[in-house]
Amino acid sequence: HQGSKFTIDLPIENWPYAEYETVFEPEKALKPIEERKFSGQHILLCEDNCLNAEIALLLLKDKNLQVDWAKNGKLGVECFETSPVGFYAVILMDVRMPEMDGYAATRVIRQMQRADAAGVPIVAMTADAFEEDIRHSKKAGMNAHLTKPIVVQELYHILCKFILAEK
Repeated sequence: HQGSKFTIDLPIENWPYAEYETVFEPEKALKPIEERKFSGQHILLCEDNCLNAEIALLLLKDKNLQVDWAKNGKLGVECFETSPVGFYAVILMDVRMPEMDGYAATRVIRQMQRADAAGVPIVAMTADAFEEDIRHSKKAGMNAHLTKPIVVQELYHILCKFILAEK
């Protein structure tokens, strides 16, 4: 009745996804001075799972980000569509949601006739981490791929890349 612990080391060399924002560099983690630049930025979180949303909301609000939560892709599209141009700094998009999945929602956003529709950063959030999943996200118009469960510093690293790049 002690349980077991298994450790598997996989020798992965020449990881082919570096160009697609999957590689996290701890030395480039969020610095306190950069945190201040997050303050007041608006994020659209499209996530149907309440627990996942709650965790993401806590992590985002901890960095003084303003977060709108849409519980499915259709609501996420509506939030983006009714927001002022340039309102959202980043959209965090779950891939598997009811009514409209993250891929479809991303395609709808990318096809909107808005000045920010083509350029707003959209980050896939999913437990799917295979090469095919990453390609599917990219093909749908997403800019990065964040795997679940969320690694806090990876989330902040991706936000830094997109939010601080604008400054």
